[in-house]
Amino acid sequence: MVLRASWCPLARLAVLVFGLLCCTSVLADPSAPQAASSAREFRVWFASFQASGVLSAPAGAAGRPAVILLQGSGPTDLDGSVFDVDGQLESQDLRVLSDGLTAAGFVVVRFNKRYVTGPGEDTAPGSASVTEEESVQDAGTVLRWTQQQPEVDPDRVSVLGWSEGSIVAQHLALRHREVWSTVLLAPVTQPWAQVLWTQFERVTLPALTRLADTDGQLSVQAVAGAFLTPGGGNVLRTDAGLLLADDAPLRFRTELGLPQDRVFPGVLAGRARRLFLDVPEVLGVYASGLSLPALTQLPPPSRPTLVVQGGRDAHVDPAASERYARASGSDWRSYPALGHALGLADAPESDTLAPIRPEVVADIVAWLREHCTGCR
Repeated sequence: MVLRASWCPLARLAVLVFGLLCCTSVLADPSAPQAASSAREFRVWFASFQASGVLSAPAGAAGRPAVILLQGSGPTDLDGSVFDVDGQLESQDLRVLSDGLTAAGFVVVRFNKRYVTGPGEDTAPGSASVTEEESVQDAGTVLRWTQQQPEVDPDRVSVLGWSEGSIVAQHLALRHREVWSTVLLAPVTQPWAQVLWTQFERVTLPALTRLADTDGQLSVQAVAGAFLTPGGGNVLRTDAGLLLADDAPLRFRTELGLPQDRVFPGVLAGRARRLFLDVPEVLGVYASGLSLPALTQLPPPSRPTLVVQGGRDAHVDPAASERYARASGSDWRSYPALGHALGLADAPESDTLAPIRPEVVADIVAWLREHCTGCR
């Protein structure tokens, strides 16, 4: 997503610290023969907002298995467009997934989230504050529409959710027993406060510690270095930017003690922990009571479920994803060299949400075929 001055600062903090600041990749060699496909636009109502979407299908499809794609946090378009902290387009994973799944014989449905009209475009200042409950309701609307389409077998509709979309996917599946299977990419398995604190502890704090001055304290200049360092990942650069920004939420600045003061990293860590875990208003729509229960707080899935995780993910803890997959009886696919968007990452602190790798798309296709009766 694109940084906007019109966002509510507190809601923006929760979204930005999560790092989804929301170079297209390709599934295969573009010179290779591609299966014929078609695409048509559709519109559905999300409360008072008419959202647009695209249904992609193999040519001549009728009664085919379908996959609905769900985006991550914030006002994200139907391609899953993700932008870096400088506003540059980083990836469009949902478009890549749609192309790969359609070529494999699946019907694919993707749609703009509530208030979103295109990549980096939304029509309402509150678009960054759409709740997870509203997102589940909107996904339910799309599910019902999908089941009515002639290209689709209504009994074989799967849901794929990336990042926050994993929460939406599992809540949707709990409410709609007709969902055939779920695929969870880089899932949010823990409550949001824990996720955000863990981000800071795993990614930002070690990087800032290495940038401390000779006396062991962090200065404004050191934090600026983290923000400006070439190749820095979205979580690190976002956290550093919030520490420096004049328009960051006041509680964030005063609690963490920058940019006014020098501070030891350990002191900064303690302040950050209290901020994320004890100050609900900082989390906005992700605060307890407003957000939906995390995956670990839900009953184990009763349908085939695949969890896909990158080992260098800066946004969610890969170990937490694996624990959830094992405990819930889900199938598990891990890619040690990939980041949050299942693209290449040198390390968590340099996870820039690079485009999803072709081998991940191929593995998802293979899993869906394996768990879809009659799929070829």
